[in-house]
Parts: sequence; C-alpha cells; structure tokens
Amino acid sequence: MSISGDYAPSPTAWVRDQVEAIEATGDTRSVHIMDRPVVLLTMLGARSGKVRKVPLMRVEHDGRYAAVASKGGAPEHPTWYANLVANPVIDLMDGTRTTPMRARELSGEERDQWWVRAVAAYPPYAGQFGVVQPHLTLDAVGAGVTEAVVRGWVADLLPLRVRADRLHVSWYEAGRCQTLAVFPFGR
Repeated sequence: MSISGDYAPSPTAWVRDQVEAIEATGDTRSVHIMDRPVVLLTMLGARSGKVRKVPLMRVEHDGRYAAVASKGGAPEHPTWYANLVANPVIDLMDGTRTTPMRARELSGEERDQWWVRAVAAYPPYAGQFGVVQPHLTLDAVGAGVTEAVVRGWVADLLPLRVRADRLHVSWYEAGRCQTLAVFPFGR
C-alpha cells in the first residue's frame, strides 16, 4: 500500500462497518452495497491529511476503475470527492488485490463511456428507480409520536424488524432522486 499515516474512521456507521469487515477478511467481496460488488478506496483527507477509507460501487473496465461521486441524489458531492481532488494518489482494493492509482476527473467522450459502464454496474445511477411505490407514509409528528407508537402502527405492515436512527425525506421524480431533509431520531 502506498497510502500511510494516521487512520481516521468514517463518521458514518455503515461505512465504518464495511471497512472493518473488509479489513477483517482481507477481501472486498465480504461486503456489498445494495447487493452489488464494491472496491475500497484508501486516500488522504483533504483537510486533515489523515488516511480515509470508503467502499464504493465497483465500476471496472480493462483494469481501470471509476469512482462515481454520487450521494444518493443529493445536490452536493460526498466528502470523499474533495479528498480525491486534493490528494489524487490512492490505493484501490478489488477483491484481495490492492493497487496504487491516481484519480482524475473525466470529461467529454471519456466521461460518457464511463457513465455507460457505471450505469451497467449500478442502474440507479441513471435514475432508473422504476415505479416507486411508497411502502409507508407517516403523517403524525409531535411529542406523542414515539418509537413504540410507530411500531404499533406499522408492525403488521413490515416484513422485517427495523431500527432506524434517522428519517430521510426524499423525492423521486423524472429519473432522479433528491434528499430533501434528514431528521435524526433522539435516543
């Protein structure tokens, strides 16, 4: 590995968990994002200079890779994008192999070719969310709306047990997703 220094784990729990699983197994195939394979990027933080790690969708062609800076349809780039712009030398782990690489932003025809590959690897990149049917709509807000109350309302509607730490309000329209707001739940 060419990237070294003090490691700063992600503040995002699912990213930390996936990085830990990859490091424990030594293999990116031990995790996935939405049932799709991932690669692990190791880079230096733009501001901190600390080692940062992020699993991303695997978009590969002839031994080259693309890192799609998507944040679930949000208007801003994910934090790791600024890291790549500031420090483009990275380590990329695919399976059990780690390779030093240099990131650069694509444009023109090359970007278009990679976009087709990215969509083939993960169709929602193109906004192909299909017909979205809401599974659950909660219209009650207030001090009396507790986890126990909501559980009582939806217990028979959900096929599995879920514990949420935040609510994302998103809008799906014309092939795109936009996160409108995020509300953390108190403990």
